[in-house]
Amino acid sequence: MDVIYVECEFGHRSKADMKLAGKTLPCPKCQGPVYVPQPKDTLSDTGVMRILSDHPIGPVPTPEVFSTSTLPSRPCPRCQVRVDERRSMCPHCECYIGALPSFLEKLA
Repeated sequence: MDVIYVECEFGHRSKADMKLAGKTLPCPKCQGPVYVPQPKDTLSDTGVMRILSDHPIGPVPTPEVFSTSTLPSRPCPRCQVRVDERRSMCPHCECYIGALPSFLEKLA
């Protein structure tokens, strides 16, 4: 069960179920009004990387565009498209792939 912690105007703290978000209820201790706020949206790691990514904004090109590159590359773990080693996000599927560790650079 997901809960939201709320506080009335007199400082009484209590829990409210997520189903009550957006409603005003009486405080269980003093019966004063308590507003239960809407929960904030959360982002996944990949969602954050889409916001902060180093790839250009725009339509996603087809995989063939990326496979013909002559730059050093590595496969994306999700879609297997070859991605420039300097990129931290796959431009095809927008998956965060991170930096290649230095000990693996010698093997690649």
